[in-house]
Amino acid sequence: MSSTPIKVGTAVPSMVGPLLQARIGRFLELLGYQQLWLPDHLLFPDRSPACDAWSTMSVLAASTKTAQFGPAVTDPHRTHPAVLAQRIATLDQLSRGRFLLGLGSGECMNLDPFGISWKDRKVGRLKEYIAVLRGLLDSREPFSFQGDFYQLNNARLSVHPYKNRRIPILMAALGPMMQRLAGRQADGWFPTLLPVEAYAEYFQPMAEAAEKAGRRPQDLMKVATVALAIDTDQSVNRSDIIEFLRPLSGLLVWPPVMKRLGLEFSPPPEADSSYLEVNPCDPESQERYWAMERWMPSEIMDKALNFGDTGDAYQTCRSFLEQGATELQIVFCSTDPMGNYILFANEVLPRLTGRPPTVLARLLGTLLKPAIRRGVLHRKFPAPRTPL
Repeated sequence: MSSTPIKVGTAVPSMVGPLLQARIGRFLELLGYQQLWLPDHLLFPDRSPACDAWSTMSVLAASTKTAQFGPAVTDPHRTHPAVLAQRIATLDQLSRGRFLLGLGSGECMNLDPFGISWKDRKVGRLKEYIAVLRGLLDSREPFSFQGDFYQLNNARLSVHPYKNRRIPILMAALGPMMQRLAGRQADGWFPTLLPVEAYAEYFQPMAEAAEKAGRRPQDLMKVATVALAIDTDQSVNRSDIIEFLRPLSGLLVWPPVMKRLGLEFSPPPEADSSYLEVNPCDPESQERYWAMERWMPSEIMDKALNFGDTGDAYQTCRSFLEQGATELQIVFCSTDPMGNYILFANEVLPRLTGRPPTVLARLLGTLLKPAIRRGVLHRKFPAPRTPL
């Protein structure tokens, strides 16, 4: 396990409006969560609202005090790197140096319906995108760049990150080309949900690329995204949670990872889809994705979910840290998200960070723990199609 102090964050609920997202973000900070992540989408696979993450983050920057925050994740296709660099520097100024950039190659749902071909996305574009971002954010001199995708001539920004800090770029890299690019150019790794037994193996190509580039792999930030469902209702078992989460199976399960672990993943042709390639504006693509969710074997979903009490949650988090993670992003996949936030903040966060529970966490834990333990806050309702 790394000797670097870890930070524990969580996903801000994406099913609510932007003002409530910002208020929930402040609430989570007061509970003790140190990083807040928002999805940057134009669409989700269902009709859940996809508010502009960058507008919401500006409110979050002004309403929070200590928590780091950023998109999980944005892509290089919808915004020119100069525009993104300006946004990043502005948000970093607003938050006094708390912005983190999660960056990936993008999903079909955010590209194809808007005339940007998902299949034509190139790793080379992402490589140039990072180079331009770095040149504009880090340089105070005019910056020129001549590439296949971007050309800049004596360009510069007139706004810079807070106290000229280096903005960390964390890449969502699982494929070989993305892993090598992340190792050479990124400041850290932000993969999607991975079973703990696959985490270190998937980081290894990135570490090797970093070493070849003369960098120290141990200096890179490494986020582990952990799906937790803390048991707060004795009437709900693991099978119930798996079925509750079935409409999220495309987000929780990444087929290449499951195949690499030796699990059979062979959906029928009418259900051969994934979270990356679904187009919500194409009824045929949408139905194929929903068919995949209905088909998803429970034993495969079980691999992606960590269900149990707070002791189990702590051991799961420790396992990721022992595999090299330096940051944890907790995604609470429970029918009682409020109870999960509070229990984790009281009983797991202090053991991970070495800090006592916050005043608000202790207060709510004392007031609500009996209700949480009795399942009073638990509600049986249809599973959402975006994370709670």
